[in-house]
Order: sequence, then structure tokens, then C-alpha cells
Amino acid sequence: MNEIRETLLEMTKGDTFYLGCELVDFDGTELTAAYFTVKAQKEDANYVFQKSLDNGITWEDETKLRVRVAPEDTDELATGWYYYGLELHANNDVCTVLKGPIHITWDSYEEA
Repeated sequence: MNEIRETLLEMTKGDTFYLGCELVDFDGTELTAAYFTVKAQKEDANYVFQKSLDNGITWEDETKLRVRVAPEDTDELATGWYYYGLELHANNDVCTVLKGPIHITWDSYEEA
């Protein structure tokens, strides 16, 4: 659970967005928490929005998590670059398994 992957993500403002994460070499330890956090700046203490287990993060099977960002999470955000991290908590350990920039692009249906 220690490998961190830095990955660029892109999503459309106001659309539903899914992110799948397979936990490779996961020993079946029960997660006590999982967070997908999006911030305006990497060093910000506050987040723009956050998903957690049973609140946007669900299990697809024994080793796969799925993050769902709902349309209302980004409806009011300005388009542009943000920063995200996917953090897992288990056995009193905290591991960031995925992080990087996320580009929130304009919705082609936006009214002028």
C-alpha cells in the first residue's frame, strides 16, 4: 500500500466523474477510512470538496475502490487546475496511493 502514483486527471465541470483504484498487493486489511480530496492549491489546509468511504467512495470488489464525484461537487467551481489525493487509512497507517493535478474543464452545455 506504499506506492504513490502521480497521475493527471481531467473532468468536465458539473458532470459525474468516476475514478477506479485497484489495491495491488493489498493484504485484505480492513480500511478504517479512505478520502479523495481536491484542493485549490497543494499546500491548502482546506479542501474544495472531499469524498470518503460510503460518501462517494465504494468497494467494487475485495481489492477495487471506486470514487464518484457528483455533478454538484463541481457545478460552482471555476474551471482550471486543482490538486487531488487519494488517501487510505488501515492498521493505524495513512497512505497516499494516488495524487496529482486535476484539470476541471468547461462544460460544453454551459450557458453564456
